[in-house]
Amino acid sequence: LFRSLQSVENHDAKALTEEQQAKLDKKKIRTRLENEAYLRNHPEVTLLLSGFMKEVLLKRPENV
Repeated sequence: LFRSLQSVENHDAKALTEEQQAKLDKKKIRTRLENEAYLRNHPEVTLLLSGFMKEVLLKRPENV
């Protein structure tokens, strides 16, 4: 999905006005900061993700 979004952005550089792009950029920054604050306040999320990634990398299941 991320690659397809990058592809769309690269092919349609004028899809947004400058004002729309500025608002979108601010929203992306605000969202990232909010996500980082959430993760700092909820260390259990990091522990759960670390455990999951460890299991995936060690066992390498075919359906993940």
